[in-house]
Amino acid sequence: MKSLNISFEEKSTWISLAIITFIFVGYFSQVFEGLVSGNLDKAGNISGWVLGIGVLMIAAHTFIQDLNAVWVANLLLFAVFVSQVVSYALQIFYYRRGY
Repeated sequence: MKSLNISFEEKSTWISLAIITFIFVGYFSQVFEGLVSGNLDKAGNISGWVLGIGVLMIAAHTFIQDLNAVWVANLLLFAVFVSQVVSYALQIFYYRRGY
């Protein structure tokens, strides 16, 4: 029987792939349900605009500055992070307001 000799880096990459897939499948399934039911008219809608504007700003900056792929990927990940922070902050705000 042949044993699998997997490096730490490969194990780490497999685990990262599994975790990010799990997170984004859960996220997009929630967003899809909200889109279909029409319930994305508060925090999700605004955070979507934040993400869209962030992506457009990154695209424009990449066009002007000719950034490499590592910078672009990290800036896009940052835009996703900021949009989620906005979404959670607005959800808390709306819950406090009684919406």
